[in-house]
Amino acid sequence: MKMSWFHHTYLTEDQAHELVARYAAKHVRTEKSLSPDYKSWTVSALLPEGTNQPRISRTFQQKIWH
Repeated sequence: MKMSWFHHTYLTEDQAHELVARYAAKHVRTEKSLSPDYKSWTVSALLPEGTNQPRISRTFQQKIWH
């Protein structure tokens, strides 16, 4: 399975700490680093990529609109 990094940007220190703890509970490899603005944090998580494209939501699409 192909894995790639997903980045959560512009987080406060508390948000970053909570996100790392949640990923750690699921045994996901994470890295926490200070953003270039020196005020916020970036959390990167190594997550598996899906093989299928996301489905289009058909909730508000009606045949009459086409």
